Amino acid sequence: MGESGVKGAKEKAPAGSSAVYVPAVDGMRGIGVLLVMGYHLGWTFLTAAWINISFFFIISGVLVTRLTVRVLERKGRVDVPTFWSRRAARLLPAAFVCTTGITVWLLLRRLGVLDDPFDERELGYARGDLLCAVGYCENFHLISRGDDYFSQFQKPSPVRHFWSLAIEEQYYVVWPVLFFLWTSILFPVMISGDKQVEDPERGAAPGANVNQGRLRFALSALLFGELLVITASYLSARITYETVSPTAAYLSTWSRCQEFALGGLAFLLFRLHPFWWPCLEGTPPRPLSTAERCVLEFGPFFVLSCLFSSVLPFSFSGLMDYYFGWRKVVVFFTIGGSIVATMVQSACKPIPSWAVFTRFLSFSPLVTAGIISYSAYLWHWPIIMWVKGVDTGNEFAVNVVDGADNELGGNNLQEERHQFFQTTSVIQDALIITGTLSLSLASTYLMERPIQVYCSSQRPRNVILACAAASVVLAVAILLVTMPQAEDDTKGDHNELAELTGEVTGLKIALDNMREDFEGRMALMRLRQDALEQLIEH
Repeated sequence: MGESGVKGAKEKAPAGSSAVYVPAVDGMRGIGVLLVMGYHLGWTFLTAAWINISFFFIISGVLVTRLTVRVLERKGRVDVPTFWSRRAARLLPAAFVCTTGITVWLLLRRLGVLDDPFDERELGYARGDLLCAVGYCENFHLISRGDDYFSQFQKPSPVRHFWSLAIEEQYYVVWPVLFFLWTSILFPVMISGDKQVEDPERGAAPGANVNQGRLRFALSALLFGELLVITASYLSARITYETVSPTAAYLSTWSRCQEFALGGLAFLLFRLHPFWWPCLEGTPPRPLSTAERCVLEFGPFFVLSCLFSSVLPFSFSGLMDYYFGWRKVVVFFTIGGSIVATMVQSACKPIPSWAVFTRFLSFSPLVTAGIISYSAYLWHWPIIMWVKGVDTGNEFAVNVVDGADNELGGNNLQEERHQFFQTTSVIQDALIITGTLSLSLASTYLMERPIQVYCSSQRPRNVILACAAASVVLAVAILLVTMPQAEDDTKGDHNELAELTGEVTGLKIALDNMREDFEGRMALMRLRQDALEQLIEH
């Protein structure tokens, strides 16, 4: 039975054109975003929660590769404009609303409505940050400005967390283009031609016959391409870390490509396997054995172990050496494989009652938190700043230019964070989290979902043009709000003149004091000379 099932899987793909929804993946997202929120709130036991951002990149690599491969299976090509329009409809509306809210907040501060004034230097920083957030290049903006991400609590920006969204959006722009070029140029006869196998059950386009042999070869070549990306990205991250700075290595897109590629590589390995491929679609060739279920259950167990490892007391230098070393590649690839194994475990119904880790990740509150995780990540940092003030954690600074802890040491660094945040009550943190999740729920179900449904019925070109126009309008509004006032230059000149006058006056007083001191010393010397002459005469 097992042998026939494997043979059938080789000849025919699983029926159905829509991907199976896996709630456990949203459960992973939910736990990840809650840990990141706790870290930004200053919870001292979450020493390494900043690493959890990588989980989102790995998950994106798995899911986006799955989506593009399914489109390739149905049509023999990747529809780049459709992919872009769907990603834009999913990501941009909430990001634009968040950025608009921050811009309004700056406007109210500048008009004096809020008792929270700021100087022109901060205004210039805000202008650059907001424009780069709208343009999804905040990561490169932070690198070019020479910021130290690991001292983010010292000089925070309300859109500083957009660096990760920028990397993800850049990945969504480049990935389908590379995928399209690979499958269309290197394998141009994947569609049409003689001796090809039509597969209408997978929703192939009318008249399109997908050559299954060439499709499998293309996916194998794509797997090799993922290995090249992982190698190049790892070397880039390591070189940047050692020669430039940890911040540049942490924020750069080319250093982060390996995380997306590791997720895609893990998916492709399952996709190319004749037995696990249909299992991914929820149609296993035969019922899974208990031993196979146990192996799959290791996936959610490993993911949960890595997520909650952020509570362990790692030293900062140890984390940096791990994060930019070869061990990260091994661990993150295992995480990618574990995510795909969790997808298989969830897709093959029914889930065994003893599969406690898969069931835990499928727990309804965690799944809901995962569904709204994008909006929660967008809003949590501005809300923390609004509640705790712009100078959040002004006493906290980390020096990792050489990849080492600062003078406080690894564990003392967390204690230093706690010295500022200990004044924050548990009730305040609970209100921040509750407010963030409530706003995220409203944003997801009242704005994002309706916009996605509407955009799905529109032409991809129209959706892309509408998003581009909205970006331009928002950028113009940011420039108007953060534009320096004309009288500010005059005031600056007066201030500089007053400072210069004060310096001249101070210098004159200092010279007068020096002259009086010199005259006093000369009088004293004359007295000593007279006394010496009198002594000689006697």
